[in-house]
Amino acid sequence: MAKIVRNISIFIISVFMTYLPPIAPQSYAALLETGPVSAVLDGIKDRASSLIEEGKRTGDFLITRMGIQVKDSIDAWEKANSALLSQAFSSLDKSLQDSFRQLDSTMTQIDATVENAVAEANNITGALGQIAANTIISDNRFYVMTYTPRVLLPVGDKNVIVKVIGPNIYRSDPKVTLEGLSDPTITSSKAQELIFEIDRSTLDFPKSSTKLLKPKLQHDETVFSMWRPATWFGTTRVDAEIPIMLMPQNMGTYSMTTRILDERRDTDEFTLNLGRFQGRNGEIDRAVQVPETELGWRLDLTRRNLIRLVNGGGDHGRCEGIREPTVTENGVVMYARVDNRDNWQGRRDAWVNCSIVIPRYRVVKQEIDGPGDSGGISWKGAVLNEPQNAVSRQITIVLFDGTTDTFDGAGAMKMLTITQGAHRFVVRPRAPHDF
Repeated sequence: MAKIVRNISIFIISVFMTYLPPIAPQSYAALLETGPVSAVLDGIKDRASSLIEEGKRTGDFLITRMGIQVKDSIDAWEKANSALLSQAFSSLDKSLQDSFRQLDSTMTQIDATVENAVAEANNITGALGQIAANTIISDNRFYVMTYTPRVLLPVGDKNVIVKVIGPNIYRSDPKVTLEGLSDPTITSSKAQELIFEIDRSTLDFPKSSTKLLKPKLQHDETVFSMWRPATWFGTTRVDAEIPIMLMPQNMGTYSMTTRILDERRDTDEFTLNLGRFQGRNGEIDRAVQVPETELGWRLDLTRRNLIRLVNGGGDHGRCEGIREPTVTENGVVMYARVDNRDNWQGRRDAWVNCSIVIPRYRVVKQEIDGPGDSGGISWKGAVLNEPQNAVSRQITIVLFDGTTDTFDGAGAMKMLTITQGAHRFVVRPRAPHDF
């Protein structure tokens, strides 16, 4: 039996460290010489705790799940191998010492990626479950090593399948209860696996926060004590909680502000000095261009009645009128009338000074605050529409856990992505399926 336990110990440590990110090697240097096995495993659990916190910080629930599974598995292994935990490294046989030394060396070289760690998390749990089952099979004891799911959305299949993994489940007469609801149905009970179902529609998902659902797995547990004969053949009924996080109905909220391109119409009346008109007995035409067309100014045809000539003084001349057919946004043709100033001294030209008043307009484009929008984001997503003349926008997302981010277009944050179309933004949740 001791040899079996030793071999199991070698394997379990190798499995753990193959898939865990490396722990600082100097923390093991002293442990490998004088520390107990329990201290080594505590170091691994500390690292798993760091993974859990990192997963929570970044919103990567798969990383969180991996850390939790590893911690659960180590706890289970420690229960199954409690006799080894207090032993010093120096008291172990040579082969186990070599394994620890190899472990120390491996930790300085492994660059385990997050992707590999996540992919192998379930394999680790399965392997540990088998090891733990073999280790404690003689006393028929059951305990929960891990389970799925650990997080549950308000949307999905009607029946939620919950899987519990642990040794000797089938021997423990399991029963699942759920406070305030009908007892979930156990659909499968095997040597190391229990499956039960919960009706999703019966669960009270909170609107904007998380809530723990706590199914209880009742089972028999041996209470054997060598010094208490009454316990030699007895069991007691105990409860094991299977906490599952209920996610809120709305994963968050959004608010959007916009800036739009607006057109402002400016108007004025511009007086243009046309100068001197001089001649004899006739009409003098002059084409007048609207001043400052390069700045966008045009003649306002809606106010053409305001076009007028201003007489600036002269001799036998007058500012006569406008050639109506020539009036366009770009200008107009006006004319002055001159007679003559002939007398006994001879023929002399008449003259007059004229100005013209032109009603003008121009369209000025400018950015102004546009209409906004706000609302909740369900696990099915949300669609945000902006005005067709929007030139920019700011979208602020606040998740149920308080995480906030701001976007000016397409982007991503934990648990959601934003895609951009033609004045349309689609928020697509990336729902966590498990911890």
